[in-house]
Amino acid sequence: MKPSVLITIDWFDPAYKAGGPISSIVNLINHLHKDFDFYVFTGAKDYGSNMDFTTIKTDKWLDWNGKAQVYYMSTKLKSRSNVFKILKERSFDYYYVQGIFSFCFSIYPLIWWKQFSLGKLIVAPRGMLHSSALSVKPFKKRLFLTVTKFMGWYDDVFFHSTDAKESLQIRENFAANVKIREASMLPKIFDYENVKPLPKKSEELRVVCVSRISKEKNIMFLLDALTHFNRPIRLSFLGPFVDKKYFESFIYKLSNLPDHITTKYYGNVKPDRVMQILQKNHVLISPTLGENYGHAIAEALSLGLPAIISTNTPWIDLEKANAGFNLELNEQHFANKIEALYAMDEATFTKMQLASNRYIKKKIDISKLKNQYFKLFN
Repeated sequence: MKPSVLITIDWFDPAYKAGGPISSIVNLINHLHKDFDFYVFTGAKDYGSNMDFTTIKTDKWLDWNGKAQVYYMSTKLKSRSNVFKILKERSFDYYYVQGIFSFCFSIYPLIWWKQFSLGKLIVAPRGMLHSSALSVKPFKKRLFLTVTKFMGWYDDVFFHSTDAKESLQIRENFAANVKIREASMLPKIFDYENVKPLPKKSEELRVVCVSRISKEKNIMFLLDALTHFNRPIRLSFLGPFVDKKYFESFIYKLSNLPDHITTKYYGNVKPDRVMQILQKNHVLISPTLGENYGHAIAEALSLGLPAIISTNTPWIDLEKANAGFNLELNEQHFANKIEALYAMDEATFTKMQLASNRYIKKKIDISKLKNQYFKLFN
């Protein structure tokens, strides 16, 4: 009999606008469904949406692609008592909580587990302890962390960290002796061998940014950096927004970039469409303030797109591997690297494209990653 894992998360497929957390759980289930019985307890709407899904039955367990059972809780029934009711219906070997600050899918499951202590509780912060994430509504978040630390809510749980940097964040916010197990993200199942990157001529460049349009992703910095660049390029953005005021500022700046920069904003794009658009571009760019993984970066590199990214991601040593650049957040530095790739001839750039694909294949050892999750759920 396979071990059972209950995953609690705010959003799940067909939701996609929250990006990384959803991709992480979808990838986990796709890779490990033969080894574990997965159950997903989630909300019934997408990130930033005011309406529940109309094409999915809510408030009952449903089959998901023959690989998991999913319970989409309708917004009208979201409450502590109803969450407890669902959790009492059956017991699981592992309770795998995604995030820190969600009442229904992080806090209530934690409170319930503290009362009944069934199975093993694992908490995955999903980047919510990064300084850039904590800077959004900082007073409420710091107060919550202080109170829960004082009350010992997390004393008996295991934390899932994706790397040493996130482990440090967990210890800084809870305690030096908290129990942590590191397991990097499992990637999207993908054929790395049959990649055909877009050819590039000298003095040509198509740049794409796949990101939520938000302060944490540092989008305004990128637009400001482009004012230092005076060559004709194509620039595309893919990603949702929640903060309307920030988005309006983004659109204003985007529309006022110099005429030699051709821009396009695709808006919300489903994952399969993202892969298609990536293949129509030469380079991925991301000046993010913090990523505990960065699925879009990994997918772009796997497709042979060199990446110009900040130093705030796990994808380091790009320049050493000839797969792109890891840059400190300096506008001129970003502009200079765009300039260098713009001027690069086809033969030299093709070597970078091949190197980008090799880099990701070397970084991602599926067997090793699976073993990390076997240890996590152990």
